[in-house]
Amino acid sequence: MQNGLVVVGLGMNLVGAALVALADARFIKSVDVSLLAIELNFAKLVNVLRGGVQQMVQDMDEHRDKVARKGAILKVVGWSVLIAGYVLQIVAVALVSAGR
Repeated sequence: MQNGLVVVGLGMNLVGAALVALADARFIKSVDVSLLAIELNFAKLVNVLRGGVQQMVQDMDEHRDKVARKGAILKVVGWSVLIAGYVLQIVAVALVSAGR
């Protein structure tokens, strides 16, 4: 039973780490896109101030906001699975220690 818990714990650690890595990759991508949008809006603002032509500055894109929320949820799930895997490994070690 203890060996099974260790294997399950290691598997959960692997899955949790993969989820956290995926969430971080999505987060970094959304930050890059957001910074690009800010840069473009700033360039439009400078053109408006220089030329006097009225242009609207774009609001936050709903898609970027949705991706950021999904990334945050995925990160929480990944960390939760990772922690649960570590707890299973600790339980397995405690059971092995108690059996000796």
